[in-house]
Amino acid sequence: MVEFAIKWGYEMKKVIFGTSVFSKLVKWYIEHDTDDRIDAFTVEKEYRKDTVFCGTPIIPFEELDNIGKPSEISVINTCGYHKMNDIRHKIFEMCLEKGYEIGSFIHPSACIKGAKLGLGNIILPDVLVSPYASIGNCNIIFNKTIIGHDCIVGNFNYFSGGVNTGGISMIGDHNFLGMNAVISDEIRVGSYNLIGAGAYVSRSVEEGGLLIVPQQSIAKKMKKSYLYALIQR
Repeated sequence: MVEFAIKWGYEMKKVIFGTSVFSKLVKWYIEHDTDDRIDAFTVEKEYRKDTVFCGTPIIPFEELDNIGKPSEISVINTCGYHKMNDIRHKIFEMCLEKGYEIGSFIHPSACIKGAKLGLGNIILPDVLVSPYASIGNCNIIFNKTIIGHDCIVGNFNYFSGGVNTGGISMIGDHNFLGMNAVISDEIRVGSYNLIGAGAYVSRSVEEGGLLIVPQQSIAKKMKKSYLYALIQR
């Protein structure tokens, strides 16, 4: 790994955690729609199946500090919604513990004005985050999602494309919201809920295990293990 440290010098290194199709997509957006470039991918050593991904070196996470000081390394966490975003949370904590910068990616076409953002968020093209909204840490927000005014979004959520949250709504932690799901105004969604594609949430739902699908305003509570199984690939 010494050759990378010499090649890259002392500038901030931008590293993507993960080698999934989503990791590849984020790299494409960064390198085609901004002036930045990705210096490396990283995964835990036991999951590294190759040394290169998308023409870029894969460095085991355990050896990432070989390329520079932790303060010189920014890690963008592209782990997806597996296990209701628990794996992404684990990686976030690992990076904090190592002292790496928690990198975010906000696409240039996203409109974010008068809102607060935490660490490690990935926000893709044409997302609107309205004034006075607050978004926590390490959320993934796909294309054309709208976060309404005065909304509060917690940590480690996954918003698929076209999700629309009304004003003054609250989204907890570790939720999955499917494509084109709608959360009505002033609605609270707790944590660890799976909102299906096209669902309309018209009243608040509590913590843990609700599976909501179209034509179903409230679904019965599911075991967390069942929700985990639903979103595995």
